[in-house]
Amino acid sequence: MKPLINILFVALLIWACTPKDSTPILEESVSIHFDQSLKPFYHGVASGDPLADRVIIWTRVTPETQMESIDVTWEVSETDDFQVVTHSQTTTTSPERDYTVKVDVDELQPDKIYYYRFKALDGISITGRTKTAPTSAKDSLKFAVASCSNYEWGYFNAYERIGERDVLDAVIHLGDYIYEYGPGRYGDTTIGRFNLPPHEIVSLLDYRTRYSLYRLDQGLRRVHQQHPFITIWDDHELANNNYVDGAQNHQSDKEGDFLHVKKLHEKHITNGCPFAKTKNIIAHFLLEVWLI
Repeated sequence: MKPLINILFVALLIWACTPKDSTPILEESVSIHFDQSLKPFYHGVASGDPLADRVIIWTRVTPETQMESIDVTWEVSETDDFQVVTHSQTTTTSPERDYTVKVDVDELQPDKIYYYRFKALDGISITGRTKTAPTSAKDSLKFAVASCSNYEWGYFNAYERIGERDVLDAVIHLGDYIYEYGPGRYGDTTIGRFNLPPHEIVSLLDYRTRYSLYRLDQGLRRVHQQHPFITIWDDHELANNNYVDGAQNHQSDKEGDFLHVKKLHEKHITNGCPFAKTKNIIAHFLLEVWLI
């Protein structure tokens, strides 16, 4: 029976060392882009889907070694010094959520600026700034509109400029928040910006890594810190020129079933983006929520 025992041991060892699709861990390759002054909140903070009485706030914690769970405290205040904290709670994140924290903060006042932050692992995140929607018509509203941000084409300076405009009510993003290609497929890498992972994204880990890479850009991190996002998706979040069950830039025989890839992206944004799980289209926000 000894050979059988050895075979079983080897099989169990291989299984134990094989990454599980349910909890893939973010690739270490993105760590070269970490700003150590932000530890452990390297990806900054973000907010989105602002309503009159609530807004979603988001962050990601990065532990030095893998942990089963991390306690994270979030705080909301009407002032950036947090002398009076109006909302606060401690929640838990884990590898299953890619160590992200996503909170739907309610009982807020309409048309009001709020500040928020997170605490975990003896660190404090940068302070985020967000704003709720109005409940009645206003003479004017100010939005910035963005789309088509390709990491390899250059630095996100436009995002950083938007982040400097504190008069804005929100940022409307029309899609192509990321691009799916591998390095050099659709971009100019001469400035040294290379897509990670180094191939087209088709798995949950791929999506976590690519979104992480984008959010480590100083400009994108800044605009998310300063303004809530109202967002829809275009095609490149999945693949170029996609349709119901396929895309021009997707080869099912090599990259798997397109509908499965689509579900993996949806799973990622459930935790990995400051937006509601069921996306409301921009028209709903502008016509019904923001009363335009």
